[in-house]
Amino acid sequence: MVASQAPTAEFGPQQNGSASIYKRATRCPRTFRHHHPVVARQLCLIHISDGRVFDATGCCDMATANYWLSFTVATDRSASKGVESLRRQSIYAAVQKLDAGYWDETTSFILFEAGDDIDVVGKAVVAGLDPDLDLLILRKVSSASARCWGQVKQPTSLRGYVANIARLR
Repeated sequence: MVASQAPTAEFGPQQNGSASIYKRATRCPRTFRHHHPVVARQLCLIHISDGRVFDATGCCDMATANYWLSFTVATDRSASKGVESLRRQSIYAAVQKLDAGYWDETTSFILFEAGDDIDVVGKAVVAGLDPDLDLLILRKVSSASARCWGQVKQPTSLRGYVANIARLR
């Protein structure tokens, strides 16, 4: 079976040589459940190599990924983006649009599920922030890719912990 093909509706064993290229999911990703609530009650398959989700009819849904982000919003007023509370709220509003069930029980740290493209997710989250005042680190858990945005004052130390971090494009 070619990697771009969807599994059969019967969810028979999908083989690529001797190894299965799909794994059974005990639950569908949150975005899939939101867009396909009836189908999501059935078992989904997740493509192992690229994370695409297929429902029982073989329909492919956009891949999702788990992210964490850590941020600092400066107390200074930004001429272009406003006061601290508005900039901080812009982060939560962006994450809410990506994943209504996000986790934020600790200060300035959020866990959430969103689309697979880290740069698209990052741009959505930093839209209300000021790059001269605020700082944000975003990490995609599955691939360990990471993005930083704003004024990083200790880049060498940060790279020591997050080796593959890049500036948000």
